[in-house]
Amino acid sequence: RGENITYYTSDIYIEKIKKTGANVRSISQRAQSFMNEVMTQLQKDGGRSGALIKHLPKMIDTMEWVTDEILAEIKDEHFDYVIYDAQSFSGKCIADIKNIPAICMWTTFASHPKSNLFEEMRKQMERKVLKSMEEKKAEITKKKTKLEQKYGIKIPDLLQSMRWEADFHLVFTSRYFQPDADLFEDEYLFVGPSIADRQDETDFPMSEIVDNKVVYMALGTIVNNKPELYKLCIEALKDLDLKI
Repeated sequence: RGENITYYTSDIYIEKIKKTGANVRSISQRAQSFMNEVMTQLQKDGGRSGALIKHLPKMIDTMEWVTDEILAEIKDEHFDYVIYDAQSFSGKCIADIKNIPAICMWTTFASHPKSNLFEEMRKQMERKVLKSMEEKKAEITKKKTKLEQKYGIKIPDLLQSMRWEADFHLVFTSRYFQPDADLFEDEYLFVGPSIADRQDETDFPMSEIVDNKVVYMALGTIVNNKPELYKLCIEALKDLDLKI
């Protein structure tokens, strides 16, 4: 559509994203190193929320590293807007600092100030997780105040950062599936799943799924090492006329 895209990401995604035509740049190496350690630990812990909470203060530090390095790189460049993942503290920070429109991407369900979706999820967490969050609150609040003074912007409660307001939202699901869908105004665009032409070559046997009913199983990147779950699904569906 004539847009020149500059895309910041981790090293492991650079070559794939280059194939889309974007100008791809690497984020902070020390941030990547730490996040890799966190992801490895989360996989060992089965993606439990408590494991993530204990790393939250350090994760805020990594977002500061990312923000600072990107700001230094783009200080002499002009951008019309920032599109960022809903969990990307750096993306929203940079948009506010540069005073340009912020467009938030939601990979699944979106959050809304009047929706209690994430509050309900929070209530369902184990008691020890909530206790862990409270134990970290003072440290996180201190870091929040420091960043507000450093960047000259207002930052919401970092424990509820996914409620940070943006100018526009892209939601990669259907409004039909969105909880509290009636609350979401026109600035929330429900675009459905992100499916694009692939430029890379693959040996996946696409011909085997043509004209067949297909069940696609994926667990995301945090808890994907669960072969027993895949086996359970395959066993449950084995007598149906479909491809898994």
